[in-house]
Amino acid sequence: VQRKVYHVMVETLQNMNKHSDSLAANGHVGTGLFIIGKKNDTYYVITSNKVAVEHRQNLEQAIQSVNNATPEELKEMYKKQIKEGSISKKGGAGLGLIDIARKTGEKLDYQFLQLDDKFLFFILKVEISARKFDKQ
Repeated sequence: VQRKVYHVMVETLQNMNKHSDSLAANGHVGTGLFIIGKKNDTYYVITSNKVAVEHRQNLEQAIQSVNNATPEELKEMYKKQIKEGSISKKGGAGLGLIDIARKTGEKLDYQFLQLDDKFLFFILKVEISARKFDKQ
């Protein structure tokens, strides 16, 4: 379980760093919030960062696509992205959300809060059930 939590932590921090629409003055480091915790038998990782309004639709579609996929479909999506995906301007290959869903076996919980006319506050919550993985 600890390895899965660590993996989700790294992946969500990378996503926050690469895809935050709030970049520091040097233009290379995204900013945001990171929370990790445990309630009963479930660990959770929560990240949040600013996202430009015009990026919401693509991000939401990507998350919904991952959430609606079966484990086998996630595996195929991952393979396809490795073969056909390209590196984005921000350095991502589009594997992060797929990989998180595959590793946790859970849906990605997310929401957008309006900050102003140009930006949203994107919140992603990932849960990792200790009970589910302790049996393996």
